[in-house]
Amino acid sequence: MTSTPSTAAASASASEPGQPPAPLVSPDHPGINELFALLAYGEVAAFYRLTEEARMAPNLNGRINMAVMAAAEMNHYEVLRDALARRGVDIVPSMTKYASALENYHRLTTPSTWLEALVKTFVGD
Repeated sequence: MTSTPSTAAASASASEPGQPPAPLVSPDHPGINELFALLAYGEVAAFYRLTEEARMAPNLNGRINMAVMAAAEMNHYEVLRDALARRGVDIVPSMTKYASALENYHRLTTPSTWLEALVKTFVGD
């Protein structure tokens, strides 16, 4: 059995003790910026949805738990924002191109009850 040079090189580097395997995508690949921008918009949108859906909670404990999750979404956004800033990317214009697709998805999956909101929180966001 023969292997191609790239397969052989990947196998060799992966088998050397103490050497991490070569990344499949370079750290400066432009697709990473796009992915981070998409994820960042998703985090901001999730923050607003969670704060709105918290109003459906039957008690204060449920509202507080949703608020905690909303705060976590903003923390995720800040991590992505900072990563994009280090890469020299302005986050708002980068995120804007994904707004309509994500907003349409969430418009079509708007929960109408507290239980639907909980399911969407854990499955759809």
